[in-house]
Amino acid sequence: MLGLVFFPGCRNDPENQKGRKTLFADLFVRYFEEDQSLKAQAVFFEGQTLDGAAPFEPAGGVSFQGSAMEKKEIPGAVIRYEINRKLPYSDRFPFRFQTKSGQWQEANMSMSPLAGYLIAGDKGSKTGGVTIIIKGAVLNEIESLVVILTDKNRKSAAHEITGPVAANEILVPANVLTGLEPGRCSVYLVKKRHEVLEKEGLTVFADQEYYSDAKDFELMP
Repeated sequence: MLGLVFFPGCRNDPENQKGRKTLFADLFVRYFEEDQSLKAQAVFFEGQTLDGAAPFEPAGGVSFQGSAMEKKEIPGAVIRYEINRKLPYSDRFPFRFQTKSGQWQEANMSMSPLAGYLIAGDKGSKTGGVTIIIKGAVLNEIESLVVILTDKNRKSAAHEITGPVAANEILVPANVLTGLEPGRCSVYLVKKRHEVLEKEGLTVFADQEYYSDAKDFELMP
């Protein structure tokens, strides 16, 4: 299932598209399960290539889930649109903006949340690793999962799994745990999705991150 859907617009004669500039939209959504907080950002550039593109400011601003996003200027004369909210997770994140020609586009980003997880036996070991059991579907081909583990001395280790993954059991191997101190540790998961979609005159880069709540477990020697 596509994570982005565009409202259809008028199509122009291909001969008139030669040398036409492309609008590049860089969209980002981050959600924290622990406090139900969400951050969304959008940045736009226009040019024949991304490397040579210049900052672009959509007329009428940008909306996210039907609400206007705040406009901020960041270094390089780039305009960044952002919004912060606290709300239950929704797997649909629509951004709406205008192209230079005045045509409205809506990009609907979508990613299923982590339905829940647990650490097998509430423990792991530095020799056998840590097994994490995730509820529901895990990862498709454009998604990844990062496991962040932290020991009692606040030293962290990370393990990333890239999709597609159908199994709901994930093993964090022993070599990842080398620098962690045995004892009480914590873990949280970050589910990510990266997608690039193109249509005539428009390229959208869509990135999403879902941060789970943290869980404690015992790390044995």
